[in-house]
Amino acid sequence: MKPWHFAIAVGVSAIGGFQFIVLKIGLDQFPPILFAFARFAVVIALLWPFLKIVPGRMREMAIISMFFGLLHYPLMLIGIKLSAGISSVAIAVQLYAPFSVLIAALFLREQVGWQRLIGLVLAFGGIVVIGFEPSVFTRLPALLSVIAGALSMGLAIVLISRTGGIPILTLQAWMSLMSLPPLLLLSVVFEGNPVDRLVGASWLEWSTIVYTAIAANILSHGGWYYLQRIYPVSLISTLLLLAPVFGVATGVFILGEVLSWRFGVGAVVTLAGIVAIMTVHSRKKPA
Repeated sequence: MKPWHFAIAVGVSAIGGFQFIVLKIGLDQFPPILFAFARFAVVIALLWPFLKIVPGRMREMAIISMFFGLLHYPLMLIGIKLSAGISSVAIAVQLYAPFSVLIAALFLREQVGWQRLIGLVLAFGGIVVIGFEPSVFTRLPALLSVIAGALSMGLAIVLISRTGGIPILTLQAWMSLMSLPPLLLLSVVFEGNPVDRLVGASWLEWSTIVYTAIAANILSHGGWYYLQRIYPVSLISTLLLLAPVFGVATGVFILGEVLSWRFGVGAVVTLAGIVAIMTVHSRKKPA
């Protein structure tokens, strides 16, 4: 992997890790489906100039939008809303990595190999050491919601890896626009009148939406999609397991949380898995 590609992966992980803290703040004010709707509304407002018809690829983008926009985001946000803390949710979200690798191996015939598999297991095992708490099983609805969101995310990632030829910002614009109508309908049906929540939000609460739209969606996901088109799903999915490491580190340095031995051990194991998989990766052949 080229050094600047690795730098992009680290940046994507850092933004994603910090996002968990931002989401927890935002979901104290906004119901989860409304938050997802507002997030995509900000994205499409910024990316409107890139909204162009891509002949022969619209159905493909609609399917990706269903898995990523309509399923992954609401399910993940519902899980965060229902959970008592961030750590276990952040771990459950990372199930997208083994899900995406399994799906790529089954449907794209991507060769994973035992060395990459060991690297993935090591990296994910380190993440579990960092944040897993047995108490998560006392909130099964939150856990199951996040796992379902991770599965839909894994499916979307595999589909995105096949979107060469579609400009990344155009893909993001269509994903956002296609997700808006069903998300608004679901929010009105299950969460009531969204106007009062949006109008009554403070600048700090609105900033959580803006951050997730610009930093997480446009910048972080844009870099993610770019890398996913170049390298195997198993490599990029494993690299991005750094996100919870950054998330916990952010909690320590910004929120003053205690740095535990579990973080140290888990971070070392995760990095060992990433180093292992980086030593055996190979670039995907051009389509």
